[in-house]
Amino acid sequence: MKKTAIHTLDLPRTSRGTSRGTSRGTSRGRLFGAASIAIGLVTTALIAAGCGGKSQVSKTPAPEPLYKQLPPRQVPDWLRGTIFEQADLTNTDAYQVSGFGVVANLANTGSDANISNSVRQYITNEMAKRGVGSANQPGFERISPEQILRDPRVSVVRVDAFIPPGAREDQRMDIQVSTLPGSDTTSLAGGDLWFTDLSQRGASTRSPGSINVEARARGPIFTNPQYTFDADLSNPEQRRSLTSAIVIGGGKVARERPLALRVRAAERRLSRLIEKRLDQAFRSDKTAGAHDEGLVFFRVPASFGNDWEHFANVALHTYFNADPAFAAAKAREIVKVAQQPDAPLGNISYALEALGLPAVPAMQDLMASPNPEIAFAGARAAAFVGDPTAPIALAGIARVKGHPFRLNAIDVLSRLPSTPEITQLLRPLVNDPDAQIRIQAARALIEAKDPITLTRDVNDRFFLDIIPGTQDPLVYATRTGTMRIMLIGKPARLISPVIFTAQQSQLSISGEQRADLVTIFYRGNEVPVPITAYSPSELLYVIAKLGGEGDLPTLGFSYSHVVALLSKLADQKLLTINQPQTDASRSGPVSVVLQDAPSVRAATDSVRPIGESGPNESLIGKAPVGQTPLSSAAPR
Repeated sequence: MKKTAIHTLDLPRTSRGTSRGTSRGTSRGRLFGAASIAIGLVTTALIAAGCGGKSQVSKTPAPEPLYKQLPPRQVPDWLRGTIFEQADLTNTDAYQVSGFGVVANLANTGSDANISNSVRQYITNEMAKRGVGSANQPGFERISPEQILRDPRVSVVRVDAFIPPGAREDQRMDIQVSTLPGSDTTSLAGGDLWFTDLSQRGASTRSPGSINVEARARGPIFTNPQYTFDADLSNPEQRRSLTSAIVIGGGKVARERPLALRVRAAERRLSRLIEKRLDQAFRSDKTAGAHDEGLVFFRVPASFGNDWEHFANVALHTYFNADPAFAAAKAREIVKVAQQPDAPLGNISYALEALGLPAVPAMQDLMASPNPEIAFAGARAAAFVGDPTAPIALAGIARVKGHPFRLNAIDVLSRLPSTPEITQLLRPLVNDPDAQIRIQAARALIEAKDPITLTRDVNDRFFLDIIPGTQDPLVYATRTGTMRIMLIGKPARLISPVIFTAQQSQLSISGEQRADLVTIFYRGNEVPVPITAYSPSELLYVIAKLGGEGDLPTLGFSYSHVVALLSKLADQKLLTINQPQTDASRSGPVSVVLQDAPSVRAATDSVRPIGESGPNESLIGKAPVGQTPLSSAAPR
């Protein structure tokens, strides 16, 4: 079940203006320089004239304007007077950064063959800078970078990331890792990415790296769970799957990347007016800054989290007139528009949100509409401006079976400031028959730190969440953002008796009939002696033990390995409801759901027409490709 989009205006795509790397001082420098040249020419002409010469003064052409003047955007009457009419959103296209790094702790599947000399030299230099071969680095003082690269547990990789628009310094993002073309590395499963600097075109084989570091990456590798264990590396498809992986939340932005507005009729007064209005609307004098007459940078407030598109759409739908009486009248006008067939309800919802509290009565009129699209548009806007009746309306939408905006409603509730009232509204949804509704509600309760949920940090490797409910057990594992395994509903356990093997029988889990304990045996190549550990058969304890919790001996499997094991256990129907042994009527398999495989580029690859079908929905059309990101010109 997917979130549903709401109808929006078919507005034209935005144009992108660039600063051409020129500041106000530079513009003045051009004028002063031109004036100096003109004075010199006039002086020369006068001297020549005084000497009887026939030289003539040539006129110096006026400096080319920094920005092409554009008329206001054509918008419907009710959208006139907004920032969207006067400015285009820019700096929203994909900003790719890359670099070369090292993955270690592989199961002898790495190789240093076929690495170009320039990349090899760059990697060895980076390793030396980080202390490899230094007497001051414990464990690496007697080993050289070259020796490490020859180890089959190591592979040189390409690392890619796409810095999201509006990213703040230290913001986390997912990282893509892949083996180099022609590499003999057969699998990245179980590996760990060492510290890697990322920059624009940092993964150039001719000139690797850059002094302008835009992001840094490190962390455990997450590979396709289907092939993490017992893969056939002679199979091209499986091998290809295991030589490309992600590091969940493994990237950290090194410097901010603010959004930008290109003023259509470039003028200092107008750019300063936009700056002032945005600072006023978002109650901070640090929200916006006019760079010059044609460009205004603005930053995503912390209250919007990482949802830059939500913030950008509210900013664009902000009216220059901030008078409360105007807002109330404009809201009544917008409500009439919303009743029309094919009304752009996405835009309407953002405009009402931008108008704020004075528009709440009009929003409530929309919330009462029998049309589900209109009702959701009103409730969504009202919730974000603080109307206490809106969360109740959203919860009502979420509880209606078959309602097209159920997931949308839960998504909005999850992004509101956490209160006991909101968590009370979300709790019943954990018991919904629809698995997607249960997962969305569980994630919202975890985000809100609701007391009914229990979260444990498993050995600093991943989070394990328990969300009790009345439905059959459901296991949900994330593949983007944060590494976490969620146990939703009734408790689950391994069946008894149980016999399970993986990794060419290096790992086994066994338990006798009606036994409350299972034995976990592991004899991998990286452990000096085989490990035998015991765990209660309830699934949460098995997961924690596999992740390294408990008394010695500990196992310490990575998140990727634990998720792969859960997938195998579910495929073999070795998980069941935890229940009294005498009650066999409720026995049955447990569902394990993996989050959709992420595309690291998806968050910034395109900007679609605004709606509510997902976090990447926006009013703005896709920006032209091939233009230089404005991050280098952004204020620090």
